[in-house]
Amino acid sequence: MKAILFDLDDTLYPEITFVKSGFKAVAAYLCQHCQHLDCNEQYLFDKLLLYLQSYGRGKTFDYLLRDLDLSIDHYIPLLIYIYRTHVPEIKLYPNVVSILQNLKHKGFSIGIITDGMASVQRRKIEALKLEKLLDVVICTDEIGRHYWKPSPIPYKIALDYLNIKPVEAVYVGNDITKDFAGANAINMHTIQVKHADIMVQEGEKINEAFKAKHVIHELQEIFEILDRLHLDKQN
Repeated sequence: MKAILFDLDDTLYPEITFVKSGFKAVAAYLCQHCQHLDCNEQYLFDKLLLYLQSYGRGKTFDYLLRDLDLSIDHYIPLLIYIYRTHVPEIKLYPNVVSILQNLKHKGFSIGIITDGMASVQRRKIEALKLEKLLDVVICTDEIGRHYWKPSPIPYKIALDYLNIKPVEAVYVGNDITKDFAGANAINMHTIQVKHADIMVQEGEKINEAFKAKHVIHELQEIFEILDRLHLDKQN
C-alpha cells in the first residue's frame, strides 16, 4: 500500500460538532442584531438543537424564525450565510493526529476526499489543522456536483495526482450509501469505520458494490487491516 485516503465528516471528526458550532454562531448573531428578542444565546442554541432532533437539518432555521416571529424570507439567506462561513469550533476524534503521523512515518501518502460545499469543507480542514499532514485534498464540489461521491472520478483524480495505482490505495469512510462504491469500482481497498457515537442506518438489502471490504470500529484498527493486506500481497 502506498496511500490512505479518508472521508472527512464523521470519519476524522464528528460532524455534529460542526452543526453545533454553526448553531452557536447563528444564535450569537440573532442576539446581537435582534435586540428586541426576549431571549439569550443559550436559549436559541437549545431551540435549534431541539428542532434538529425533532425535524432534521432541512428546516431548522425556519422553525426557529417562526417561533421568534421573524421573517423567514428575510432571515433564511442570512442565517445560512452565517452558518456556512463561521469559523468552526471542532475537534478531531481521539488519536487522529497520531494515527496520521504514524501513517506518514511509515511512508504512506495521506489525503482527503470529501463532499459538501468546498469553502465549508476547506474551512473545516483548516480548523482541524490537518493541512500539513495531507498530500492531497479533493473537495468534490470543486469538480462539480455530478462528481460527488459515489462517483469514481474524485478517487481517480486523487490517485492520478499522487501517481498511485488504485490497488495501492485505501479509502476510509463511514457512509455506506456513498463512500465506497466509487472506490470499489476502480479496485481500491475500502474500510468502513463505525464510530460508536454515529448512528449508522443500513437497510437490510445493500448492494455489495456499496459495501466496504473491511469494517472497523476505531480508526486505530486501520493498522491491523494494512498489515493483513501486506501479508495477503506477499502470499
